[in-house]
Amino acid sequence: MRCLPLAIAAAAPLLLAAAPTPEAVWKSDIAGQNRAYADVPHAMLKIQDSVYLGEGQSAVLVGQNGKPESWRWNSKPGAKGPLTVRFHGGRLTAMLNGKPVANAQMEKTVPIDRDVDVAGHPTQVGAGVEGWRIFVYNQQAPAAKAFKGVSYYPYDPTFRVQARFTPDPKLPPRVFRTSRGTDKQFFHVGDARFTLNGKAVTLPFYGSSRDPKELTDMAAFFTDRLTGKGAYGAGRYVDVAGYGKFPPKSGRAPSRAGTGRARICPARHGMRQPAFGRGMHPVRTGRTDADACGCWRAHRQYGVIVIRIKLGLHRR
Repeated sequence: MRCLPLAIAAAAPLLLAAAPTPEAVWKSDIAGQNRAYADVPHAMLKIQDSVYLGEGQSAVLVGQNGKPESWRWNSKPGAKGPLTVRFHGGRLTAMLNGKPVANAQMEKTVPIDRDVDVAGHPTQVGAGVEGWRIFVYNQQAPAAKAFKGVSYYPYDPTFRVQARFTPDPKLPPRVFRTSRGTDKQFFHVGDARFTLNGKAVTLPFYGSSRDPKELTDMAAFFTDRLTGKGAYGAGRYVDVAGYGKFPPKSGRAPSRAGTGRARICPARHGMRQPAFGRGMHPVRTGRTDADACGCWRAHRQYGVIVIRIKLGLHRR
């Protein structure tokens, strides 16, 4: 029995040696992001059109069979097409060729024509106002076919930081202006404090719900010196998920990668917090958002830096 600890101890260095380096994980994330931009069926660059529906609003999908590029949403009275969507009484109603389409199906895919389908999700269409957004995807989209990958800055290990997170038990609401010119409401869940290049940084984080049971992820929004100067004008973001129940217990935030995972657009150009309601776009990694195409354009020019944030999570 005494040999067992020795065997485990001997195997440990081999396991550690086989673990990917932070830079290797970063490169793997880049490859995954590039696939999400252009290769998967609901890639951002395959979004051909979108419609955002609030209470009492409707739209009709109009196009010509055999011409994927022709399919667009039309909100004018009298428009005719195979798919009609309407948001009324807090619910989405969809009719395809006169037959109802379940909301669950709308969130997956609704085929329209060869190489064309639609999919949508509930979203805020105003501050705290729920509605739906529905995208038209074209598998033959020229932008997706021409995509060669995002240009990135070289890997910089100084941007891999450890932060201390302090929850905000009051979860006060905050309103942010999106790139579409509409407002979205989030709730301040707490602050992450860390040191970056010798400077102390406090980064507020926000969640989409005031119910702690629903806070499975959180995001921080900020601007930098590139904002509005050729880069994405609505700001940048950091997402953290995989920490379990909110508020997190003391210790590192667990995830499949072993730490809290975050992505940040280039902060080396100077990070600053925006005034509430000014141009911060709540892009969420891992979710398709038509507005996120604007963020991709900024990435294409200036690249992004991926950060692994190991959160030292503490209660007040």
